[in-house]
Amino acid sequence: MESVSQVKLITPTWLLWELNIAGYQLLWEAEITSTTHPRRIIWEGRRGARHAGEVRFDEVAPSRTRVTVSISYNPSTLAQLGLARLGAVDLCVRRNLICFQRSLERNRKTGILAITLLSHSDRSAHGA
Repeated sequence: MESVSQVKLITPTWLLWELNIAGYQLLWEAEITSTTHPRRIIWEGRRGARHAGEVRFDEVAPSRTRVTVSISYNPSTLAQLGLARLGAVDLCVRRNLICFQRSLERNRKTGILAITLLSHSDRSAHGA
């Protein structure tokens, strides 16, 4: 994913994220608070950028899965607020979701499946 610099797994349910959005570095820690394997992952931000979200994987047909991502993002600094209002966070999320889709499609052909958690901004954070 283009804006994700790194994701470190601290514990099986605690992750450290580092992103670069429009030249601005965002750091946060997130805790996976609930999972229904392999259909749903719910997380909450614990340090850094305030956010929470859910990703759902719903089978719609054999070999076809709908991935739904819901994220609440509340900027905590003026720089984060500026990025959100300009739409940079939303654009970043859309690009990362496209990268994620392409990765899944590419890996489906090779028989390898890699699942990566994604971030998405809450539309209300930038007035949309």
